[in-house]
Parts: sequence; structure tokens; C-alpha cells
Amino acid sequence: TPGTGTSPYGRWATNGGAATGMTLTQLAGSISGGTYGINATNNGSGDLTINQTAGTITGSSSAGINVENAGTAAFSITTAGVISGGRQGSVAYNDSSATDLTVTQAATGRITGSAYALYAANNGTGATSITTAGTVTGAKGGHGYGIDVQGASTTTRLTVDQESGAISGGTYGILAGNAGRGATSITTAG
Repeated sequence: TPGTGTSPYGRWATNGGAATGMTLTQLAGSISGGTYGINATNNGSGDLTINQTAGTITGSSSAGINVENAGTAAFSITTAGVISGGRQGSVAYNDSSATDLTVTQAATGRITGSAYALYAANNGTGATSITTAGTVTGAKGGHGYGIDVQGASTTTRLTVDQESGAISGGTYGILAGNAGRGATSITTAG
């Protein structure tokens, strides 16, 4: 159901273990909720895909996007509009049953949060990849993070690639932790 800023969720979605994948797409307009703009959980056997081509997603007290992949396949988020939250802009979790975690931001995108702009945690068995080309800003009294990305010991490589734009945080612009079996690569161009 549409969020009005007073409803907890602008969009809420979940599926069961017998389901395949889940795809959520925003083409334009505004999605807002009092807690989360989008709150979703995938428990199925197929990929979880979040795709924003334009528009705004806002979670007033918590996160603009808060999504968990508890399924058995890959998880990808692509944003090209504005994502903002009272605490986090975008939060993405891969549970231990999942594989790859990929977050991609287009040059037109803007992600902001008062604590974390973009937080991604991969506890699955695949690679973790963050690519940004727009603005990523996290600030809270000097303790904000632009990007915080973590790969568990079961994962493989971890990559952060800034193609253009700006990444900033009150404490860290980019914080990356890879406990996995692959290489860690961070490239900045902004």
C-alpha cells in the first residue's frame, strides 16, 4: 500500500520459501513511510531485485530502503533517484543461504542517511559489489558513514567502485570489511 509518511512502510513485500524470486521496481514518483520507504524480505529460490529508475524513496525515522535476502539466490539493488532515511539511506542484507550482493547507483542518484547512507552486509556465499556514480552522504554529528560494506567469512571478493560523484561521511566516507576468501578492491574517482 502507498505510504503517506505516517504509515510505517511506503511499500512492504515478503514471499514464502515456496516462491521463486522477487522484483520491486520504481519508475517515477515518491514512496515514503514513517519508518521505511521500502521494507522487503525474499525467502524464495530466485533472485531478489530492487530497481529504481527515477523518483524518491524516503523512510522518515529509519531507512529509505531496508531489504533482506533470506532466499537462496543473488540480491541486487539499482538506484537512479533519491534515497533517504532518518538513520540509513539504503540497507541491504544477504543471509547465509544467499549468494551475491550487488548495489549499483547511477550518476543521477543521491543516497543520504543521518548515520549511514549505504549499508550492505553479505553473509552469503558469493561476491559483494558496490558501484556508485552519484552522491552518497552519511553524517550524524561527525559520526556518519557514506558506505559501510561487510563481507562474512563465507563470501568471496569484495569490490567498491566509485565511477564518479562524491562519497562522504562524518567519520568514514568508505568503510569496508572483507572476512571472506577473495580479494578486496576499492577504486575512487570522485
